[in-house]
Amino acid sequence: MQALGVEIEAAMPASSGGEVVDFESTVPKISTYHSAKGLTFDSVLLPKLVRTNWKNFSPHLRKNMLLVGITRATQWVYSVR
Repeated sequence: MQALGVEIEAAMPASSGGEVVDFESTVPKISTYHSAKGLTFDSVLLPKLVRTNWKNFSPHLRKNMLLVGITRATQWVYSVR
């Protein structure tokens, strides 16, 4: 995203080695499913949510990762193909 000129911040909990993230700013935050655990956001965008991108994960892990991703949102979840 930064190569495209879009400013972003990495959002990781401190327990995972993350730095303090300014949730008061309007700068978009980016995180993996695993490192988003324990964080909350007004809106969550789940990109490339298609079956072929999940074929290497067991059904149980897929379910857990999607649950973590979806439950990070307090208001809106968007899925993008």
